[in-house]
Amino acid sequence: MRTLLCLLCLAGVVPAAPAPMPRAPRPAPPPPAFVGKWRMQWKGGAYRAEFRPDGGYSCTGGELAGAWNYDPVRGLLEVEEIGQSVGVYYFWRVTLDGPLRGTLDDGTEWSLEEVAK
Repeated sequence: MRTLLCLLCLAGVVPAAPAPMPRAPRPAPPPPAFVGKWRMQWKGGAYRAEFRPDGGYSCTGGELAGAWNYDPVRGLLEVEEIGQSVGVYYFWRVTLDGPLRGTLDDGTEWSLEEVAK
């Protein structure tokens, strides 16, 4: 018991390692290449789509709205759409094989083309 008490007292006397220096904050990663307004092509159709930096999404003039999420590790874009005026809900995923093209879960090709300004 006396040995333990001596060790505890000595532990308070021995200097400890200094705290690590604070790190500079890391810059935010750049937004995915598809953030912006596009002509989206898939399943034989072309649609106007917007992928906003805040994760918001709209398609074909706002009839469908929702959210998107991108997993850069898996190269997976997930989109959730709701068309309240027509009562529809869609959830779809694209595995990207380029910054503006990929394949939907059902094997259909998907791509984005820049909207003429």
